[in-house]
Amino acid sequence: MSSQNNYSSNVNANSDFLDKAQVVLSAQANTNRIDATSTDDIKRTIDALLDEKKLALSRLELEYKSAVSIYNSSLQNKDKTDMYLLNQDREINKNQEKINQLRSEILTLRRQVELGENEYLRKSYKVFFLKHIFVFALIGMFVGLLYKKGTISGNAALLAVVAMAIVFALTFAYNVFINRYRNNNYFHRMDWPDATN
Repeated sequence: MSSQNNYSSNVNANSDFLDKAQVVLSAQANTNRIDATSTDDIKRTIDALLDEKKLALSRLELEYKSAVSIYNSSLQNKDKTDMYLLNQDREINKNQEKINQLRSEILTLRRQVELGENEYLRKSYKVFFLKHIFVFALIGMFVGLLYKKGTISGNAALLAVVAMAIVFALTFAYNVFINRYRNNNYFHRMDWPDATN
């Protein structure tokens, strides 16, 4: 900004100086007092004015070139900055798309893991019943073998089988009662009945 003010003040000063010189020369020409000494004075004045004009022109040319180079440099810097910002925005957008894809893949994998876990828990629940039935049958056969060999009496065998049946029946009833509101899709979630029913 100061170089523009400096430039305009130099132009105005040189313009005023040339205007004053023109007025002086025209006044001398009008008075017809031109003689040899005044011709030399006029010539020296004109030469001085021309030298001053050339000096002012060279200064203005330097200031102009300096201002243009500063302006061009700022344009180049702005272009580089814009290019870097554009590249940065492009990279940010690419990274955001990658993050969104990863988030989607993670959610998909999480859902698959949940489904696998639910299926495993559901099968484990069924295996629990099958295992207890097998143990009941195995113990029942063991008691029956002991009764056939005569190691235990019939009343003791019957009492053992009934006690075992009661324990297993209570275990089954407890598990059925605990899991009666189990959600079909989420094994860990319970579907409680509405209070209005």
